[in-house]
Amino acid sequence: MYLKLKIHGNKGAIWDKMSFKFLYKRLNDEVKELGEAKTKEDIINEAADVANFAAMIADNARRMK
Repeated sequence: MYLKLKIHGNKGAIWDKMSFKFLYKRLNDEVKELGEAKTKEDIINEAADVANFAAMIADNARRMK
């Protein structure tokens, strides 16, 4: 998970400006990709993507008032 965020770190922590609806859609897209993964590496990478989008959603929810 950390590696995937680090790879895309040049984009900054932009998820705080993304809506729940958008992040939830991306989470579901990644879950679908995980379900279609064939190799060990693909499974690991897609699982990290799923976890990262879930973490982004949780982080945004934590900051809600």
